[in-house]
Amino acid sequence: MKKKTLQSAANKIFRHLSKMTEQSICFRPHWGNVCAYRGEFGNKCAIGCLILNRLYDPIMDNSLEAVGTKLKYSPLVISALRRSGWPTDARAIDFYVDAQEVHDSFFERRIEKFIELAERYGLTVPKIEDKNAN
Repeated sequence: MKKKTLQSAANKIFRHLSKMTEQSICFRPHWGNVCAYRGEFGNKCAIGCLILNRLYDPIMDNSLEAVGTKLKYSPLVISALRRSGWPTDARAIDFYVDAQEVHDSFFERRIEKFIELAERYGLTVPKIEDKNAN
């Protein structure tokens, strides 16, 4: 199996974000709609798309600790990323936290913001294929 790198994570997240039509959210009784690793209708956030289905645990989104918690402070999510084969060193975690912020706070401008983010980390993004091209 080919080793997954931070660049390959950036590629996967960018492709995922570019295909999204709506934010990955779920409803919480006390907070309303909040961003989620795995949201309603099968949506996944920028980090949720990296976690293998068999490693996703709803407690990542549904525990009181998870609501409003950054990835950096979630050992369960970091473990799922590691077990999914993604790098989890300090730089990678910082990148994932920033990617999560792009999804959560800048969804309408996610492509532009993610390109800026990738550049800050010295990463590139793949070209978006034009579905209308001949």
